[in-house]
Formats: sequence, structure tokens, C-alpha cells
Amino acid sequence: MKNFQFNRFINTLRWQLTERRGYLTFAAAGFIAIAIPTLLVPLLTGAFFRDTYPQYAESLSTLMLIAYGWYMVTCGSLIVSELGNKRNRISAFMLPASRLEKFVARYLILTIGLPLAAGIGYAAGDLLQMAANQVVFGYCRSSVAIFVVTLHDMLPRLSLNFGDTLLALELMVWFPHSLFLIAGTLFRRHAWVLSNLLMFVLSALLSTAVLWGAKTLFYSLAPDGIYSVGVIMLYMMALAAVIAFNYWVAYRIYSRMQAVNNKWFNL
Repeated sequence: MKNFQFNRFINTLRWQLTERRGYLTFAAAGFIAIAIPTLLVPLLTGAFFRDTYPQYAESLSTLMLIAYGWYMVTCGSLIVSELGNKRNRISAFMLPASRLEKFVARYLILTIGLPLAAGIGYAAGDLLQMAANQVVFGYCRSSVAIFVVTLHDMLPRLSLNFGDTLLALELMVWFPHSLFLIAGTLFRRHAWVLSNLLMFVLSALLSTAVLWGAKTLFYSLAPDGIYSVGVIMLYMMALAAVIAFNYWVAYRIYSRMQAVNNKWFNL
């Protein structure tokens, strides 16, 4: 079977959407359930809260951004979350598609589909609170709109001194995400719980090693403490290479998974 074929991949992606529609619905409903009570605080507090709502909405949106960041770091551990038993494995492995197509389709659902569903749910909750406040008080403000404006104003400041600041931050998020992806393909069951326990144990060692390595590299290339753009780009290229290697390892483990496996690990 050809390793990757676009039309077959699209069919595989559709199948994954069908199989994981429950996950998508739960993500959207969960963020609606979170958004409605918190965003209706102005309705419950009345006119007293009217003038301070922008600050409240900005803080709440920041918390939502942190929640998204936490999910993006740990979601890799869910890559084979529904393949814990023999029946589900056989159903997935018998699908007429290559392992690469299945792996990419699963990954896209995790990193794009679920966050998008959660964002739609939060936006729906925001619209409901706007409608409720408009009916009761005759005014409304949007937490989503305030968040977009705040983010728009914040991005230029992040890149004021460093043109590559955002890229560096993304790589720093994607590095632990790639480690969780490996852990997610490694553990046969309870991957999310076991991955978090493993990362909790290893995080201190890994962060210390990475920070020490980065400091050593920086000072070896820039003894005067002034880091040039070239040094920073070299560090980011090295980090990107490690992330790509982690993705490759995760795929290799996934491609060797067996339908019958009674061990703790997918090896």
C-alpha cells in the first residue's frame, strides 16, 4: 500500500471525524458549560459590574488561553486513547489506509479539531451571555472580542525587541507536546494519566538539562553575554530538529502497534 495518498487520507480523516464526534461534542459542550456561568457574572452583579467587565473579560480570556496552552501541551498523549482494547485496534488497523495516513488524521483531530470545537463552544457561551445581558440591562460586551483586541495589542510588544520571540515560544510549547506524543503512543492504557506522571518526574531533569545546554551554548558562542540573532536561530533550529525527531519516534511506535497486546507498553 502506498505510504500516503491524498484522497485516501481525506477519507481516513472523515472516518476519524465520525469516530471522534463524541469527543468534539464533549469539548464544545464543556466550554459552553464553563463559559456561561463565568460570563454571566455581569448579569448577576448588575450595574456594579458594568464598568469593570472589560478587565474581568480580559482576565477570563487569559485563563482560557492558558487552558488552551495546557491542552496543546498534553493532547499528544491522547493520540491512541480509544485503542486500549483488541476490538478497537482491529477496527482501526483494518481501515484501508496506511499507518502514516491514520497517524496524521488522528493528530489533526487532536490538535485542530478538538481545540476548534472548544473555541466554538466558548464563543457560543459568549453569545448567550451577550444576549442575556442585552435583554436585562440593554447593553452587552463580548469576552471573545476583548480577548482578540488584547491579543492584537500584545503581539507587537512581544516582538518589539525580538522578531523571533513568538517562534521561540511556540517551539518551547511544541517541545513538551512532542514528548507527550511519544508517551501517548508508548502507553497502552491510561496514557494521559501515565504520561502526566512520567512528565512530572522527568520535567525537572529535562528542563534543567535543556536550560543548562542552552546556557552553555549561548555563552560558548557569545562569551560577552550578547546573543546575536544567529545564535538564537541556531538554538531554535536545534530545538526544531529535536521536535521533528520526537514526532518521528512517535510515528514509528504507532506504526508497530499490534492488535493483540497485553503489556503496559505498545512495544
